[in-house]
Amino acid sequence: KGPGVVACGGALYGAPCSASTVLVYADDATRFTPYPQYAAHVWKALARVCNEYPGLRLHNRVAIVVRDAAFLAGLLPALRALLPPRFALVDAARACALLGASARVDGAEWLVCDTMSNLDGLERLIVFAVGLDAPIADGRERATRSLLYRAITRAHMLVVIVNKFVPNGWLEWLTHVKHDDAAFDPAVERARVEGGGAEMLRRTREAREKLDEADACGDDIAKFREALDAARDALDG
Repeated sequence: KGPGVVACGGALYGAPCSASTVLVYADDATRFTPYPQYAAHVWKALARVCNEYPGLRLHNRVAIVVRDAAFLAGLLPALRALLPPRFALVDAARACALLGASARVDGAEWLVCDTMSNLDGLERLIVFAVGLDAPIADGRERATRSLLYRAITRAHMLVVIVNKFVPNGWLEWLTHVKHDDAAFDPAVERARVEGGGAEMLRRTREAREKLDEADACGDDIAKFREALDAARDALDG
């Protein structure tokens, strides 16, 4: 903005990176046909992108990320059956081999569709993370969290997560989120932050630690009371 003045990223011109999540439901788990349903929701989300950003060239700027080769083999034919001739699906290796910045190749805009392992280190303007969630307690906690994080951070502008509802999955908490139709008000949010929310969270965590210490005191009444008093002091600030 001027000598000695630094602007934050939020003050820069251009669209901010945003996220969208689609949880795919079925009335009966036995009726869930994953690849056709996933393909349908990916195409629906892609069509919405085309409508919201008219004129945006998508050639080699979209990545559709899946968990593994088996999922990729099932999704590709279902997705190809839905996409219009405008688009063609290519893997990461072919997309990286493309030289130049042409608008199309053989009349089609390329959409990169590949596994997360093949897309590591690559980035695209828009990313679709498809079928990556898994139950937290199935022994794959770190692997699943890594997949989601790596897929989301491939996006420059927009990331869309398309996943069936997974009980106790990393995305389950989104079923409890409610959209607030009210417009964003910077003054209200600033007042909420400055109202002590962060400090209350810190004091609550400290009180919980003291309560854990009290639980570990066993039959030592004196130490139990001391830890309990410390928890009260932490909450009172």
